[in-house]
Amino acid sequence: MHRGLLAPLSPHEEAALRRMAHGLDGVEARHADRLRKLGLITSDGQSPCLTALGRLRCLTLAGPPPLFADISRPRPINSDARSDPPRPAVVPVYFSEREYLEKARRNLLELRRQRAALHEERVRAVAESRLRIESSLALLQRTPRHDPC
Repeated sequence: MHRGLLAPLSPHEEAALRRMAHGLDGVEARHADRLRKLGLITSDGQSPCLTALGRLRCLTLAGPPPLFADISRPRPINSDARSDPPRPAVVPVYFSEREYLEKARRNLLELRRQRAALHEERVRAVAESRLRIESSLALLQRTPRHDPC
């Protein structure tokens, strides 16, 4: 996969890419240089234009990456269009609620088991501490007092 699809873009760079996709001018040179280095735009003559990779990246800016979109045929972006940025074509993903509920139940049981083990460990530590305190008190009571007078 090309670096231009994965490299993070600043909000200004995203806006610059969208502006170029819609054929608008006024893109700062530093943003255009970064987009050019990522292979998202090319400079043909006077104005920069999007590459195929740039068009694909522009599609992903509108929302989540198009995991199930038909990326073999990127949708052409009209340079005269001044509407909203294009939206990715995403096929809905169906999942089983039962599977996720079962997984949540197993996680809850594991969490309860861990908490019970921790509670038992703490009760055991308190009991051991109590025994040590009682034995120390008994030892103190058996020893004779020393009066320095």
